[in-house]
Amino acid sequence: MKGFIIDDEAAPRLILRHLLKEIEPQIEILGEANNLEEGMAALKHLSIDVLFLDIEMPRHKGLDIHQFLDAPLDFEIIFVTAFSEYAIRAFKLSAFDYLLKPVKPEDLESSIHRLKEKRNQLQKQLLGLDVLRNNLSKKDTQQYLLRTHREELVIEVNDIINLEADGMYTDIVLTNERITASKPMKEILSDLPDFFFRSHRSFAINLNNVELPVRITNEGVRMKTGTAVALSNRKKQAFIEQMKSF
Repeated sequence: MKGFIIDDEAAPRLILRHLLKEIEPQIEILGEANNLEEGMAALKHLSIDVLFLDIEMPRHKGLDIHQFLDAPLDFEIIFVTAFSEYAIRAFKLSAFDYLLKPVKPEDLESSIHRLKEKRNQLQKQLLGLDVLRNNLSKKDTQQYLLRTHREELVIEVNDIINLEADGMYTDIVLTNERITASKPMKEILSDLPDFFFRSHRSFAINLNNVELPVRITNEGVRMKTGTAVALSNRKKQAFIEQMKSF
C-alpha cells in the first residue's frame, strides 16, 4: 500500500513514519506536506491508498479537504489529531478511521489491519467482476474463480479434466497440476457449466476433455490426457446418452 501524510508539525510526521515502519513496513509513504493546500496539490500527481491527515492546522483544517477535491476520493482517510471533539465531524466526511495523538502503536496497528481487510475484500470483488465480464463476453473460454483460505485462483474451465471428491475437499485435476479446494464437489459443480458430468459418487468429468471416440474401460472413461476417470455402472447409460447429444 502507498500513503501520504499531511500534518503541520514535523515531529508527529516523523513519529508516524517510524510507527508505520515498525508496524507495517509494506506501506510506502510517498511524501508529506505541512499544510492541506500543498498536500492536496501533491496528491494530484500521486496514486495512494491511504492519507494520514491532521485536522487542526493553520489556514485550512483537515476537515476542509472537500474544498480541494475535484473528483471523488479514490483513497481512504485516517485522521490523526489531538482534538477528539472533531471525531463526529470527521466521520460525517466518511473517514476510514480516527486516531488520537499521541498515536498509540496498538491503535495504529488495528486501523491498518482493518484497512488491509477492506482492501482485500474490494480486490476480491474486482476479481469476481473480471471473471464475470470474461464469462459474459467469451462464452467459449469461461473461467472459474476458486477462493480458498490462502488464495484466489482464476481457472480456465476448459483446462479442467475432472474433479475428485475427498469428503469436504475436492481435487480439481488440470492438464499439468492438481489443486485441492476446501469445498465439496457438489458445491463446485453447481458453479460450473452443464458440460460437467458426475460420473461417480466421487468423480465428475469435463465432457469437453473426453477422448474421442469414447472409450470406457474397467478403469473408467478415457480422457484426452490418457488418464481414466471412474464411471459407475448406474451412470454409464446416462453418460453415453449425454455424450451423444453433447
